[in-house]
Amino acid sequence: MSGGSVKEIWYCETYEGLLEKFTDRNEAGDVVKSGSEVFRGRIASLKTDLNKFITANVLSDCVRVYDDAINRVVLDYFSDIARLKDFHNIPLTNDDKIHAYTAFWLLRHKPLQVISVSPGLEFINEKFVSEYLGEYLLHGCNTLEPTDEQYKWFNDF
Repeated sequence: MSGGSVKEIWYCETYEGLLEKFTDRNEAGDVVKSGSEVFRGRIASLKTDLNKFITANVLSDCVRVYDDAINRVVLDYFSDIARLKDFHNIPLTNDDKIHAYTAFWLLRHKPLQVISVSPGLEFINEKFVSEYLGEYLLHGCNTLEPTDEQYKWFNDF
């Protein structure tokens, strides 16, 4: 792409540009946390959540986490967040958007793979995302703590 702007390059062409966008620097310009550390942390966090879901639902014999899909989820997520921050001229993204964008890309790339067919696994990725968002809504965002009755209703839903 000749004559393209820097923005077009880090959104569309280079992984390095995207990493640089998420590199934390101090006032002197020294790297505090590299973009690759941020990406690796996000990958590790999602893999932990996915593996906890597999364990909690006793699915380790029939479902596994597909690493390439998780990597793609994180790249697409950070690419979207970079565009969002630039468009709105904001330094940080709120938690609601973080979870919404993550949920979108998890549904798109489907990182849980069924390795042994069992009834009820057709929508395993959708079930994970529902629990991921439900956990955030009930415990992660700044809302009032739900009553036991509301929590039961939500889980039964």
